[in-house]
Amino acid sequence: YEEKYYAAYNSSTNPDGTTGTIGWYRYAGGAPLSQNYILNGDMEINQRGLTSTPITPFTSSYGLDRWKAYLASDHRLSIQTASIAGVPIRYAARMGSNTTANATGGLMPFGQKLESKNTIPLRGKTVTVSFYVKFSNATFTASLGDYGKFQYRLGYNTTTTDSAFSDPSFDSSISNTIINGSLPTTWTRISLTGAVPETANNISITTQFLSTNGYGYTATADAVYYDITGVQIEEGPVATPFRRNQENIQAELAACQRYYFRKSADAGTMFFEFGMGLASSTGQIFCKIDFPVKMRAIPSTTPDMSAYNTFSIEGIGSPGVITGSSTSPGARTSSYQAYLNLYATGLTTGQPYRVVANLTDTAYVGFSAEL
Repeated sequence: YEEKYYAAYNSSTNPDGTTGTIGWYRYAGGAPLSQNYILNGDMEINQRGLTSTPITPFTSSYGLDRWKAYLASDHRLSIQTASIAGVPIRYAARMGSNTTANATGGLMPFGQKLESKNTIPLRGKTVTVSFYVKFSNATFTASLGDYGKFQYRLGYNTTTTDSAFSDPSFDSSISNTIINGSLPTTWTRISLTGAVPETANNISITTQFLSTNGYGYTATADAVYYDITGVQIEEGPVATPFRRNQENIQAELAACQRYYFRKSADAGTMFFEFGMGLASSTGQIFCKIDFPVKMRAIPSTTPDMSAYNTFSIEGIGSPGVITGSSTSPGARTSSYQAYLNLYATGLTTGQPYRVVANLTDTAYVGFSAEL
């Protein structure tokens, strides 16, 4: 069996009947040979449960899997449905204005950073980032000078390796700008091509939007926003059609769980079990939680948890009551599993117990090994 490929450079008909897309294709299936180095570029993986109701204010933190809104204390982040003709994408991230104008930090920054294991193979090569974006308005008016400007950047780390993702989190970058008056209000694909330094340890894609009134916003929630999805970084000088990093959604989820894993009670499920453990005393239990994949690094020993009253402890006698008013939970973690340290009352030392959702489907425990 011999695979053959062709390059399509214009709108003429290709050997398999497709037309109009620049890139390399197999004769048989027409599938692009590009590799998307971005995880969750279509905003499909959402372990943290971001909704269409914005988080506000959204401080520097991860929202949709692998995507971080940084230095964004006056912003609102949400997930929105997306309908792009001919593109199999359902969701987009929305960075929107909060109700209080902020004259010092209104850039709506958003991005993702590749770890060194995924960056080093691209050293010295040409890469192209592409994405779909649309804005609430094409033109903004304000009393100050530089406003209504959208900037997108490829950033490179050379002096650090897998450092925390912040703004700026790179030593050099290339960028481009869409100016006020030209902001697209319908889905538009944007691309940027750059050469990766031979010493690069990390690559970042970041977007930011300087909206109205200098660095501030109008004092109306989501009066100013941009939606973004279909983000792709690939080797080569042209943007090929979007595809996920992995071949299917389950593999994409597993790849995201290398960086963050959340165990959540299924909707409508009573007494969902999070794990089991032994009571080390009458007031303390270590609950074992196995991770579905090995994480990128040993995750934080401070778990991401819902409120204490969303959990119960089941075992011998009456259920234990988890307490948290004086002691925050911690965890003993490795890259494969965690032992969640919970404080409770009414336990029997040395006896096994189950940690379960307490008559609710809102209980969750999360562990982060993000950059």
